[in-house]
Amino acid sequence: MDGYRTFGPGSEDEDATETGSLRDRNPREDSIEARRRRNIDHASLIAFYAGHALFMANNRGYEFASVLFTASAFPHTLVAASLRGLSAHLASVLFSPSVGRWCDAHASRIRPVQICIVMQRFCIALACLGWALIVQESEACLDPGFRGQPDVSTWKRTTFAVLLLLGMLERLSAVGNQIVVERDWLPLLAERNWLPRLAERSSPSGTAPDSPSPKPLLHTTTEEDPLLSGKPPRLHNLNATTKLIDLVTKLVTPLAVSAIAIGFTSTRWVAGILALTQLLSCPLELYLTHLVWTACPALQKPKAGSQITSATSPEEDQQVATLSQRFKTDLTAWSHSLRIYIRSTALLPSLAFALEPFSVLTLAGSMTSYLLVAQFPLTHITAARAASTIVEISSTILTPLLIAWHSRRNKDPPEDPSNLRSLTFVGLLGLSWQFILLIPATTLLMLLGNTSSTGFPSAAAAKFPAILFTTLALSRLGPFAYSLVSQQIVQLQVPSHERMQFSGVEMALIDLSELARWGMLGIFGAPSQFRWAAVISFCSVGLSVGMFAVWKEKKK
Repeated sequence: MDGYRTFGPGSEDEDATETGSLRDRNPREDSIEARRRRNIDHASLIAFYAGHALFMANNRGYEFASVLFTASAFPHTLVAASLRGLSAHLASVLFSPSVGRWCDAHASRIRPVQICIVMQRFCIALACLGWALIVQESEACLDPGFRGQPDVSTWKRTTFAVLLLLGMLERLSAVGNQIVVERDWLPLLAERNWLPRLAERSSPSGTAPDSPSPKPLLHTTTEEDPLLSGKPPRLHNLNATTKLIDLVTKLVTPLAVSAIAIGFTSTRWVAGILALTQLLSCPLELYLTHLVWTACPALQKPKAGSQITSATSPEEDQQVATLSQRFKTDLTAWSHSLRIYIRSTALLPSLAFALEPFSVLTLAGSMTSYLLVAQFPLTHITAARAASTIVEISSTILTPLLIAWHSRRNKDPPEDPSNLRSLTFVGLLGLSWQFILLIPATTLLMLLGNTSSTGFPSAAAAKFPAILFTTLALSRLGPFAYSLVSQQIVQLQVPSHERMQFSGVEMALIDLSELARWGMLGIFGAPSQFRWAAVISFCSVGLSVGMFAVWKEKKK
């Protein structure tokens, strides 16, 4: 019969045995079967973590290398870095909801991931070749004393424009992968993959899957139900592990890229090695992704309500293909996703999370570009980023422990697997920690900006930056703890059939925050003006604390 495994023609007895009740089975066979399924589950998680690590390593590697490429190709200006950041995040703001709907439209859960992997590998490899053509061998990012004038030839401008386009496609590919993996795959992997099969075996022999059956011995959550109603408590551990992998790659890949750049004294070697890495990594990522998909029955199940094919005629498709109709259709779909986002109970936590990338008070991205322009050595910047990432990694370890400790302390009922009360406590604690530690960091940036045109007084060059880097690094305990909390709140509060559209809007808002950050960096581009960007960033962190505190009070 459909939905049941058969062992050959005329094997009704075996079929009945397979679908019989659990008490008819040999206990030893059950034990062997349970061990086998545990091994499969363990192996699939290892494959998932390995594939996710490869994807994030390539993503983080190019993210850091592009900063070096831009500083080398266009030294002593933040305009090129601002254009690169603005273009990539503007594309994400405009098209992230469309990417979310595109992922949701696929009945297959593996196809969007495969397409995103191939697209990102292709874009990064091609972009690295383009950067190798326009970077200057003077290596301004490696030589703080370099004072040469940048080459502004037409060839360089044209190549840079193509690189901006590739950066947009690369960013959208990363967004698509993140939406599917974090918001769709992880909640399904958190469930015990063998529970649905045990539930089937608990039904009477010969009962068809579509026919009514007695209540299964083990409770299973349907895919369409909100996860708040019964998600296993190990979901936050899976979230923490994936975030830990992300942070480890954030620590290791910049160190590796810096070592290559310093060892070969050429960013062109970095570009060539990164391009080769993409070609080698792509087939391995696809293989690991397929392993996870084949090992997890829940991932193989088509998504409910997805639509891949169109039921319209070719003439109707041609009419919709007109520019005005397409724009209207996209606008309507975007508005629908936005309504889902606004009416969700997870709105305020998501907004607080989406506002975090606006801040320049972190040793990454725009701050790195600023430090390079301010003539800080690459080795010092890399060491500071590494220390900050180590703190972020510790946050992924401490956050689940804090959630578990708070749950035990308040004696949360075991039937509440969501730990929502503990999540809100840890989330507010993390944001408050960040806000408090950024007070001295912002004050230092204000003082340093008043004393030197480069933003750092020479008399305190060894003392003040050390204090600044320390406070910025320690503050990273907060936002990464909150990112884990926010991710699980969305997984718990948003129904599965709306989760990817919700996440698409959230990703668009995140990129809008990053877009605003790069725009702010362009406005306050001089090193002495960077203090104003720091003050505005500090206020945005305070706004995030306020929004989450309001949501926490409403939840009471």
